[in-house]
Amino acid sequence: MKKVCILNHGLASGGTDSFVLALAKGLIADGYDVTIAMAVDPDSAPQFRESEAVAMGAKIYKTSDLDGMKKKLRHCRRLYLFLKDGKFDVFHANMDLFNGLNMPVAWLTGVPVRVCHSHNSSSQYELNTRKHLVVSIYRTIMRRSLWLFSNRRCGCSEMAMDYLFVDKWKKDGNSTVIINGVDFAKYSSVGFDREQKKKELGLPQGKLLITVGRLADQKNPFFTIDVMEELRKRRPGLKLLWIGDGELRSLIEQKISGTGTAENVLLLGVRKNVNDYLRCADLFLMSSLFEGLPIAPVEAQAANLPCVLSDKITRQVDFGLCRFLSVDDGAAAWGAEICGLLDGKIRLAIDEEKRARFDQSYMVKSIERVYESGILAAPGLQDSPKIKD
Repeated sequence: MKKVCILNHGLASGGTDSFVLALAKGLIADGYDVTIAMAVDPDSAPQFRESEAVAMGAKIYKTSDLDGMKKKLRHCRRLYLFLKDGKFDVFHANMDLFNGLNMPVAWLTGVPVRVCHSHNSSSQYELNTRKHLVVSIYRTIMRRSLWLFSNRRCGCSEMAMDYLFVDKWKKDGNSTVIINGVDFAKYSSVGFDREQKKKELGLPQGKLLITVGRLADQKNPFFTIDVMEELRKRRPGLKLLWIGDGELRSLIEQKISGTGTAENVLLLGVRKNVNDYLRCADLFLMSSLFEGLPIAPVEAQAANLPCVLSDKITRQVDFGLCRFLSVDDGAAAWGAEICGLLDGKIRLAIDEEKRARFDQSYMVKSIERVYESGILAAPGLQDSPKIKD
């Protein structure tokens, strides 16, 4: 039985967390021994979706949170000892730039297959500190390190690959774009009583918009509220369901109150049954400033929802039901697009061939091929990395 260690920040409600759980479930079903390692303190409370991981048969290991240099070093030390003792066949890290430390640790322990996976096209921290020389040097060093000490590189989109690996990946035979997949059966309308479910969830009648994502700068929440303010003028009864929570919640509540959209924007917090809410909605909205390949619009399309997305989101996410707009177009343009879709003036259709690539089983099999190609090539892949220009 092949042993795989998947490293992630944690198991909360984000897109990467969903990816890790979906991958672990598929690998376990195919006979892999899977451990999910998380960069959280060993004595911390259980993560939001930790019980879900355990129920599917994954083991859990906690290193340390990354708040400060001492804890970062503690994370690396505990990860080293764990990988060394565990004799894993595959180490699969999903921590973007911080993989510049994770990958050398895995290489030192002799893990033959070291997968560095990119899930984003930027970071808010990077946007905020773009002109800081010291931070720029740090990024350069980390990108250099994660490339040298990994021997398999994956990303959820070409934009995500560009972010972590710059241009090198395009000429590298060990680099692969693997689209994040979903379980389409969870979003099927077959046998689903929409009106009954709306009553069970306490949702209002009438047309419902929905967005899924953290209340954080990346998701551009204040612009979303501007869009709802514009829509309130056109369609006063329209509601937006917002699933997610985050550090900007109090400021967003103030904005909602100030714009008079308190009756139109429902902040629902974190929910586990996102699929039910999606199947009760009429349109998905996401105005992010950057993304790799977000899971939420894929799930929305799986629920047959038209999607209005920021043009900062890769078009690879689209399998037929997406419309892309620039934030610079303004809230009025977004409002007109949304109304056009709700009124049937703009019609979209699923491309079944593209849709197939987003199936969860397709994603898992693609990653298994990445693993197996490295396992079969070992032990050569354990050699010291050679620096190439």
